[in-house]
Amino acid sequence: MKVVGIGDNVIDIYCDQKVMYVGGKALNFCVFSEEVGSSSSFVGNFGNDELSKFAISTLKKLNIDISHSKRLEGENGYSKVNLNNGDREFIYSNRGGVLKNKILLEQDDLDFINRNDLVHFNINGNSDDYLKYINGPKIVYDFSDLFDESIIKKNAPYIDLACFSCPKYSEKEMFDLIDKVKKIGIERVLCTSGAKGAWINDGNRVIHVPAHIVSPIDTMGAGDSFIAYVSNNIFDKDKSKTIKDILTEASYYSSKQVMRNGSFGYGRRFFEGDI
Repeated sequence: MKVVGIGDNVIDIYCDQKVMYVGGKALNFCVFSEEVGSSSSFVGNFGNDELSKFAISTLKKLNIDISHSKRLEGENGYSKVNLNNGDREFIYSNRGGVLKNKILLEQDDLDFINRNDLVHFNINGNSDDYLKYINGPKIVYDFSDLFDESIIKKNAPYIDLACFSCPKYSEKEMFDLIDKVKKIGIERVLCTSGAKGAWINDGNRVIHVPAHIVSPIDTMGAGDSFIAYVSNNIFDKDKSKTIKDILTEASYYSSKQVMRNGSFGYGRRFFEGDI
């Protein structure tokens, strides 16, 4: 599988530890996809500050192709967080930094993206305008917990797998959301709900798998790892796993991911001069 993540890269600064890690939904998708055997590329905006240098150097170590990303004048995206019993709590964000300028894709960039098998968009990626130009690859879209019905309806015609984060939903609310999104026009709908597990609608049935419970070191990127595992397996034509097997394996993979610091490790000491 060849996959592309389009959108956000974010440096997560852990104020209580004075350590920073590379993250962001689109970037995390690329790293986790590479881990599960795909060839990954990230397309987004980097700033020209110390944080962007850290992000780029980390991605080079992880063999993520960034040749179609742009470096712009200004701040890289970053957030400030604290850990509370292993659960990350966001306390500040610069709203993507140079990602606020939107991602500017030229025809060469689009041609490159369309030579892949799977493309990841997300609600923080500021790149929805390019959904209509994706021709060939399957599209997975992460609405996270920031969605409203108008955004779902706008993007629905292009999406092959819609993903939602629903930690506060009851089971009935989860089924209602899945039913609503399917009626809007997206056949495959994945809802993750932390310790309660995950639900997916794949055609005419809804399948639930429980979470693999662990005592997490850091929950940053947990949902991203689950989405990456599921989408890389569902859309891989060379694999013949059942949907339930894929979700069960994704649960185990995600439980391993939360046993490392940051989204995927590779932290560096944070200094006030970095921003």
